Amino acid sequence: MTTLSELVRASQTPLAMPVATFPGVALTGMTVRDLVRDAGKQSETQLAFHRRFGTRVLMSCMDLSVEAEAFGAAVTFSDTEVPTVTGRLVTDEAAASTIRVPPIGTRRTRVYLDAVASLVRQGEGVPVLAGTIGPFSLAGRLFGVSETLLATAAVACGCALCRRSNCKGNSAVRNMAAAATQYAGASVREKERR
Repeated sequence: MTTLSELVRASQTPLAMPVATFPGVALTGMTVRDLVRDAGKQSETQLAFHRRFGTRVLMSCMDLSVEAEAFGAAVTFSDTEVPTVTGRLVTDEAAASTIRVPPIGTRRTRVYLDAVASLVRQGEGVPVLAGTIGPFSLAGRLFGVSETLLATAAVACGCALCRRSNCKGNSAVRNMAAAATQYAGASVREKERR
């Protein structure tokens, strides 16, 4: 198998890496709901896209709700739309301080790991790239995007809100970011192991 660095160094032209698993459903007749719950359907759709358009890499499906769901967030599913986190799992410092990092493979994270393994097995010698949500994005899914941005802005500017020892936003964002960073690191190590 060609590595990504070999592919980049050898390329005479810029490389395009389309993130197109969800649009790939048009090639396979599957639904978005199918892709986010079935590793075989994910890999089948990505391989169909690769074969149809001659992509130079295979990219795993990227769903910003999968890690949030593993932490316990509620997610809404649709046949035609990417899954969406509904509501806020974390609403205050107390909830943030009790959040625990879920084991790799919890809930739908196993689907994505298995899809990556399938792509590597069937990938026709091209690099397989996998993604995971970052700590700030995960905090936004768990605490709310607006709430996370406001708490972060308050931390950055050093306003009176954040100088208080009982500042809810500051502590909540720190606790969630720490848990998300720990999870992201473990998830990357698991994907590398596969």
